[in-house]
Amino acid sequence: MKQSQYQNDYEYDQRDPFMEYVDSLPDREITVTRKVERDIKAFEEQKEQERQKKFRIRTFAIAAAVALLINLPRVLIADRNERDYSYRYPDEVVEVIDYDYGDGLLDDDLKEPEVLIDGEYHHFPFPVSDLIDEGWEVAREDRDTEVGPYEDFITLVNGDEELHVVSVISPDGTTVDPEDALITGFVTYASDETDVVLPGGIKPGVTTEEELVQQMRDSGLSWSYDEYEYEGEVTFKYYKCYVPVEDDHFKYYIIEFSVYKDGVVQDADLWLVDFEYPSGLEDAVNS
Repeated sequence: MKQSQYQNDYEYDQRDPFMEYVDSLPDREITVTRKVERDIKAFEEQKEQERQKKFRIRTFAIAAAVALLINLPRVLIADRNERDYSYRYPDEVVEVIDYDYGDGLLDDDLKEPEVLIDGEYHHFPFPVSDLIDEGWEVAREDRDTEVGPYEDFITLVNGDEELHVVSVISPDGTTVDPEDALITGFVTYASDETDVVLPGGIKPGVTTEEELVQQMRDSGLSWSYDEYEYEGEVTFKYYKCYVPVEDDHFKYYIIEFSVYKDGVVQDADLWLVDFEYPSGLEDAVNS
């Protein structure tokens, strides 16, 4: 009896799992085949639901990305158009710059910030409108420039003539058009069609280095000196003068000259500036 029970338990433990599944089915309610088919169908339906859910999520993500790419340029353009890119100068910068027209004659020395432009006398600073009255105009590419209380640069033209790197500022600290600004300096070259003459008769393309140095000495000026070498040969020499001015706004009148290796002045840079005398320059000046 015990041996038979042991044998039965062993045979029960060794049964095929599928047979266990069959034995679990209720009698006469459903066949094995039907049960398997139903379970397989339920499994497939579950997998299909999961697949469709993932598909909907993926589709939504793709649609959102496409919508973003389509509308992003419009958003950026709208944002750019709504932004105000114009520079806002500090409200506290409000200063009216006084200027005079000088005596109408060039001095014999370089201390006075004045020039002749095509025979017309000008004393820095002077209105851009003065040159406009003489036939000059603001270059096309600079007409939209907004000039404030800090130095900006434009070009002026008159037929074939040009004034380069014209330094301009607002006369009262507000933002103004170039035509309403004040000229505080410019650069003139020997190759220009414009006839520019400095005090003492200094003229690019005509004045020699020896005459320039003598004129600076006669004017009682100090200057810094530098030179540029190319392949062992000095091709350019540079002279810079800092001339103190009696003005409520400006502190120095800077004149820079470059002399080519042929010994003739090639260009002159003229600037009124509102900063102090550069520290350490005293050790590098000549007189």
